[in-house]
Amino acid sequence: MIRTKGDRIADRPLREFGGKAVFVAEIEDAIRAGEIDCAVHSAKDMPTELAAGLSIVCALPREDVRDVLVWRAGEELPRSSAAVIGTGSLRRSAQLAGCGIEGRCVSVRGNVPTRLEKLSCGAYDGLVLAAAGLKRLHLLDEAAYRFHYFSEEEMVPAGGQAIIAVEGREDEAAFFAPLSDASAMRELAVERGILRRMDAGCHEAVGVLARSVDAGGEGKMRVRLMRGAHGRVFRTTAQLPAGDWEPCADELVRKFLAEVG
Repeated sequence: MIRTKGDRIADRPLREFGGKAVFVAEIEDAIRAGEIDCAVHSAKDMPTELAAGLSIVCALPREDVRDVLVWRAGEELPRSSAAVIGTGSLRRSAQLAGCGIEGRCVSVRGNVPTRLEKLSCGAYDGLVLAAAGLKRLHLLDEAAYRFHYFSEEEMVPAGGQAIIAVEGREDEAAFFAPLSDASAMRELAVERGILRRMDAGCHEAVGVLARSVDAGGEGKMRVRLMRGAHGRVFRTTAQLPAGDWEPCADELVRKFLAEVG
């Protein structure tokens, strides 16, 4: 087991000591050195630029992309301005008020069970977590908590949210290809491409979600994009071709950033 810098420093927000790269740098070194063959990541926690010679070689089918507000059973949904909401995400913090949650956002670190334990102990009135993580850990049936799902329109997810990605050496990508979900890989490529164009990491309140419009995924991709800036939340929705999407993504990001200013 590799314990990364991001795991070791659990009392500070990621944006204060290196961003998402602190979770993958040491793992990437191990792959390149041949100490391990691949690494399994939550795609939303991966930096948009990977180490030379490495790539995302496989993506598993996408889970529920929504964000969820979790609070203690027997209490009211924590909507008021006096509520303390735990989230380390600027993206989530920027969008909460528009979802009717007026509470004060404070940073929270640690894995999902650790965060829920802090909620149970009263450190927070609510937590914002990814539905996918709660589902995979079989926590959505826990009687100690209540759950409120935000729609994709209310709270635009993080790029790569709900996708499990495998990182490996580029020259071994063919080995993993039969395991990969084509739709998840396509959506992840578009989302990561847009984030790169926006030069966005965990220091910015940015969300992006790409979805295939047709069942086969060969036609159009519906892309929803958000950014928090100047005390406001900006959103836009567009359609990109599923094939040669990059020139259209360039234009989409250019226009959107001009609007945000």
